Amino acid sequence: MSYCFGASHVKSSRKVQYFEMFGNRAIYADGWKAVSRHFQDVEYDDEPWELFHLESDFSEAHDLAEKHPKKLDELIRLWHVEAGKYDVFPLDDRSVELFSRPLMAHSPYARDKFVYYPSTSHIQNKATPDITDRSYRIDADLHRTHNEDGVIIVYGNLWSGYGFYIANNHAVFEYNFCGNISRVISKKPVPNGEVSVSFDFRRTGHLQGTGTLEIDGLEEGKVQIPRTLTFNSMTGMDIGRNAHAPFSNFVKRPASLEGVLVRVTFTLGDAGD
Repeated sequence: MSYCFGASHVKSSRKVQYFEMFGNRAIYADGWKAVSRHFQDVEYDDEPWELFHLESDFSEAHDLAEKHPKKLDELIRLWHVEAGKYDVFPLDDRSVELFSRPLMAHSPYARDKFVYYPSTSHIQNKATPDITDRSYRIDADLHRTHNEDGVIIVYGNLWSGYGFYIANNHAVFEYNFCGNISRVISKKPVPNGEVSVSFDFRRTGHLQGTGTLEIDGLEEGKVQIPRTLTFNSMTGMDIGRNAHAPFSNFVKRPASLEGVLVRVTFTLGDAGD
């Protein structure tokens, strides 16, 4: 029975499809499928391959490796061709170790400052500022003319994330930890004209801290956030518009700040600080 690579059994125009993950390998070609399950500390060349004919055995119940060795050898050779074509080599069977390795200089997670401008398209979570268990500051520069309300930042969804916005003429920051909302609202309204609205989070312990809301550098409110997320939501982030509201039902669908938001700047402290 196959352990990896759930190839679709639906008829399609694709004739060849290779697979590799953590050293597990597989290939599909013209109704045949070969797979090899990998175990760490075992040489790749010493691990057996299984062979299945999907046209007659869609459930992969019958391993035909011994019955059709030439077909198996043909598929194994084809797997190496495809793997070489798509830069699979060298094979790497590490898993957790890959996530804890030092960050490369070009990785977004290696940066400590991010600047975003209006009309930025949706930002995938791996390209967003990593605010996990660290101090950080968000500065939003605005040009308000008619008491405009709307979103500055939306990250995540209804189950986790954070939102920074203007509602009822006041600045609001909400942090959503699995449905538990921490919210701070500015004491005074946000003035019109050139104005800076900021949220400054200071980590006070593991996965917790205090957030300060500011208008033009002056404190307008504080909030204790007793528990922050262990990792960022996979939903991603939007600037100046509301695509996924992560902030409870306090504000259901804030408007965008098109033409009002000038820029948003994230400044990150060291992780664990």
